[in-house]
Amino acid sequence: MNLQVCAQGEKLYEELLTAEEGTNTTTHKKIFEAALEDVDQEWLGREIERFETCKTDMDVINVLQDIVPTYHPNHNI
Repeated sequence: MNLQVCAQGEKLYEELLTAEEGTNTTTHKKIFEAALEDVDQEWLGREIERFETCKTDMDVINVLQDIVPTYHPNHNI
């Protein structure tokens, strides 16, 4: 039997970026950083304000998915 137990907030796995997804080199040959896109700060501010009107977990998930299209919750609500 193989049992993995994670502490609260601990990740079970790490997501890795590939060169195709956009990474930049750093001064260390084995460390890379994500290439981030510029974000419209006004749009982001409006989206964050939407959290104040969330009444359910699903409302929160919907706002998160609008802000981060690749976000997929890892549980069913």
